[in-house]
Amino acid sequence: MDAQTITRRVLVVMLLAGFGATAGRAQVPTNNLTLWLDATSLSYLSDGANVSVWSNKSTFVPHNMNQGTTGFQPTFQTGVVLGNPAVRFDGIDDYLQSGSQMLSNFITAAEYTMFSVFNTVAISTTNLTQPWRNDGIVTDSSGFIGQLLQGTNVIAYNWDGNADQVGVPVTTGKWTLAYSRHSGGSLFLRTNNGSDQQSTLSGSTTSLTPWTLRVGSGNTANNAFLDGDVAEVLIYNAVLSPSDESTVQEYLFAKYGVPEPSVVTLLVATAFLLLRRRHSR
Repeated sequence: MDAQTITRRVLVVMLLAGFGATAGRAQVPTNNLTLWLDATSLSYLSDGANVSVWSNKSTFVPHNMNQGTTGFQPTFQTGVVLGNPAVRFDGIDDYLQSGSQMLSNFITAAEYTMFSVFNTVAISTTNLTQPWRNDGIVTDSSGFIGQLLQGTNVIAYNWDGNADQVGVPVTTGKWTLAYSRHSGGSLFLRTNNGSDQQSTLSGSTTSLTPWTLRVGSGNTANNAFLDGDVAEVLIYNAVLSPSDESTVQEYLFAKYGVPEPSVVTLLVATAFLLLRRRHSR
């Protein structure tokens, strides 16, 4: 580990401690929150243990993500991102699904919002022309909606009478916060603190076919499995207000340090924190 990385991590820890563990205090908006997967809720498991159930923290739609086949179960990994755990998918056959609960339990046809915090080791490049056949982060079981990895991009995909999609470059081996939404018949996607990228306007409503929701895989018939870790996923069956959207992003940044801040940014923020604490005495 190089000196810059060590410095960055020390400063992040100082900031989180100085602000009183912002992630612990954050009030994530729960109105219309249908899926909230947080790897810290699996902390009762030992490092490397199989995950058969990832509990949904949402009380709005309290349906968990499950995997009853041992060989298809991802594993729980401790301390992989700013001391937080994650769920690791092997890129071969691991995935979790909503069982008998259909996609329509989680999103509305007209609009929805998704957040995910993930780190991919490698991205399959065998299906570059058909997004639904690529590595799924969170999608339905046939790949009609969701966030996937394609070539060198993370993409948002939505079938609403047309194959509506938008992609943003992603770096393997680095933690990424992906935000996407469907509204007004169009898709929007951004990663970390980037700006929204908008797809070409197509149909106005999502095709809510009778598929289940999945994490770690898209269309399993095409080996569309995620090779990497997922720390947290939030899905809302609505478009968030700017204030609520900002609250979720700030919560995820404080918890996972994504986007990864520069040393200069952290030094300025730490100096501001120390000055504020000094004047508050």
